[in-house]
Amino acid sequence: IKYTTWGEEPDPSTSLPYSRPLNIAYTMVVKNKTFQDGYLPGETYANTYFLNEHHFTLPVVSVSFKPAYFYDNTIGIHVVGTNGTEGDCGSMANWNQDWERSAYLEYFDENGIKQISQPIGVKLAGGCTRGRDQKSLSLYARSKYGDSDFDHPVFKQKPDITRYKSLLL
Repeated sequence: IKYTTWGEEPDPSTSLPYSRPLNIAYTMVVKNKTFQDGYLPGETYANTYFLNEHHFTLPVVSVSFKPAYFYDNTIGIHVVGTNGTEGDCGSMANWNQDWERSAYLEYFDENGIKQISQPIGVKLAGGCTRGRDQKSLSLYARSKYGDSDFDHPVFKQKPDITRYKSLLL
């Protein structure tokens, strides 16, 4: 078993080996995956641990990803970067690219109970708002990541709708 504590997908050669219980002293995401010579890698699992946080009264979303997918100058979707295209409002930036990056979604209900835990795709959403500090994210459930739906009634006002292909944050 290999694991990371910074959002990266575990890698057989660079990730830490799990050999004893982890000491979790602050809020973090722990991702783990099994590897064995001669076999395909196991599935990735993520667990977000909230420590010393205020009591949540609303649902909480944890999206973890390889930091370069968001912040790297060449491939990052959340930065001006060096690989940008012109957007709706004339800015040249990476965030104008139609790039989808793999990530992992955990959705906790207002009682702190994890209801969704799965690999996903993430894109930046919006037009001119992409240039603002806070950006909207489109989350996609796709079979290439694992599940092709988010299987949970996310919106209490719509209790009959229990499956979604995408969500917008």
